[in-house]
Amino acid sequence: MALALDGLASALRGSGVNGVEEEARRHWEEASRTLAAFDDARAVELRSRIDDASWTAQP
Repeated sequence: MALALDGLASALRGSGVNGVEEEARRHWEEASRTLAAFDDARAVELRSRIDDASWTAQP
């Protein structure tokens, strides 16, 4: 689920449509919450990348 939310957020952000940054950030926040239950290397790496991306999407 987190990978799908990350992909959706990335697509929204890259769409060039005005006003989708907030929506993308919400998807990244949900993905990060989903990943919080996992501590394997892949989840930690993805969560770190998502957290970085969501900060750059701040309004």
